[in-house]
Amino acid sequence: MEVADTIKKMESKKYANLEKNLRSEQETSDWAMKLQRKSRRGRFKVLKKKGLMQMKKIKTKKFAPYWIECNRITSEYHKKMSILERKMRKDLGNDRLEFFRCDGDIVGIGTSDRKMKLINDTELDMIVHKTGKIKRCKT
Repeated sequence: MEVADTIKKMESKKYANLEKNLRSEQETSDWAMKLQRKSRRGRFKVLKKKGLMQMKKIKTKKFAPYWIECNRITSEYHKKMSILERKMRKDLGNDRLEFFRCDGDIVGIGTSDRKMKLINDTELDMIVHKTGKIKRCKT
């Protein structure tokens, strides 16, 4: 009888400890999720010191130079792409040709009125790889 009572006591202590550990892990994961959400917004820097996670707030002013540079590069890219589209339209004799964009990527070449079948980027890549070198157009 004593052995059975001892086993029951040990199991109840074991389950109590497991429950306690699960609760503390849940609280830790909730805290980590909040920390990740704040970090994704780009406002907090996560530091690791002595095994503890600490946050240091980064002032918004520090992001301004990077934002300016990002805008400059983006506008430069769009200018070059519009020049390339105009050249393609002129060389191929179709006023409606354009690079077709989907989810921020260029996925092929088509016409703005959607009358021409879209030429996928995979098709174009296969042609480029089969023929080797293709004469580059000058912009």
